[in-house]
Amino acid sequence: MNTDRLLHGLELSLTIGCRLNCDYCPQDVLIETYYHGEPHRTKALSFEDFKVVLDKVEPGATIAFGGMSEPFHNVECADMLVYAYERGYKLCLDTTLIGMDVPDFEKIKHIEFEEFILHIPDKEHHSKFVITDEYLRLFDLVHDKIEISYYSCHGTIHEAVKDKINEEKYAGISISDRAGNLEMEDLKGIFVEGRIMCWHGSETMHGTWIPVMFPDGSLVLCCQDYGMKHVLGNLIEQSWQEICAGEEYKKFKNGLEDDSIDLLCRNCAAARKVEVLPSMRLAKAAFDRKAGRFVENVPKETMELVEHFAEADMVCIFGLGKLWRDHFYQEYWHEALEHFIFSDNNPVLQGKEINGIQCVKPSELKQYEKLFVLLFVKNGESIISQLTEMGIDHYMLLDDVYSKCVYL
Repeated sequence: MNTDRLLHGLELSLTIGCRLNCDYCPQDVLIETYYHGEPHRTKALSFEDFKVVLDKVEPGATIAFGGMSEPFHNVECADMLVYAYERGYKLCLDTTLIGMDVPDFEKIKHIEFEEFILHIPDKEHHSKFVITDEYLRLFDLVHDKIEISYYSCHGTIHEAVKDKINEEKYAGISISDRAGNLEMEDLKGIFVEGRIMCWHGSETMHGTWIPVMFPDGSLVLCCQDYGMKHVLGNLIEQSWQEICAGEEYKKFKNGLEDDSIDLLCRNCAAARKVEVLPSMRLAKAAFDRKAGRFVENVPKETMELVEHFAEADMVCIFGLGKLWRDHFYQEYWHEALEHFIFSDNNPVLQGKEINGIQCVKPSELKQYEKLFVLLFVKNGESIISQLTEMGIDHYMLLDDVYSKCVYL
């Protein structure tokens, strides 16, 4: 199978219209736009159409269930999750549990989700949860069997669930204007100039930018495009290759480089200038250091990082799991690094070329005299021990690199 012709990931909005009708979610904009001139447009994605579009996504890629509505408002959501999981796709589920029932839970409880985001009710009632005994029972069942990645709450956590959650995984999320689609008091619009990328994903190479598909197959730019400003094509009717050849997709790609093009991303809080990304700041600091220019006013540990990068003849990106998929191309490390290789302890990846870059066995890293290893892993203790035993002294976890790049 030629995967270059396939989409590298997909987010699904399984229905149009969400019963939670959250204050921070412009459902009225979406519903008005979606049904404008087409009152009988498909409201819920059918299982048969789901199977059609899944065949257009690269095997093993990420399928996200979320979009602009609660996934379990579609009665076939659980069946779709199981179907995709059994075919080897990585699954992200973004849910409130509203619409899920116990039979649904029984179907999906065995799934090892790549990410399971649980939206929880707030005291202020920004999200229109109906908290019943059935909901709380389901809440407990999910927590007992499924690993929660983090909790999302737009407000103060409701007392009904406050004592049920793991507070270490709580993420209070601020309200944004949804790239200009949401009108609320105190929300100010933005415009980001210059060359930009999406902090939540990018179509650079095989990055994590993935479009959102509506029930009728319409493919929009992302989960902020409530007004359907950029309809890239129809994934039920078209191939991904045909969509990429279309004018709207070309406009999107060009618009990331040219701020004179009217692009939704320029008004989004997730937009970042490429030049200020940690990868680019570190690359510039290392270049200046090699050129004999002093890097000013940075802590000692940050300076040591810059010197390691400046002195390295080769950078090894170690770890090609979720952290790599979410951050490497998305945050332009491939462009910031002049010479780099990949490495991973997974023998399936060793010896392969990934996007034109060799993935070597860890044991082969010893041949590089001036090497810096950037660890794209969360818990790197075992890998650090592995590198130390091989005599490799210069390495750092990605999170530590980010914290030090703040000062550049």
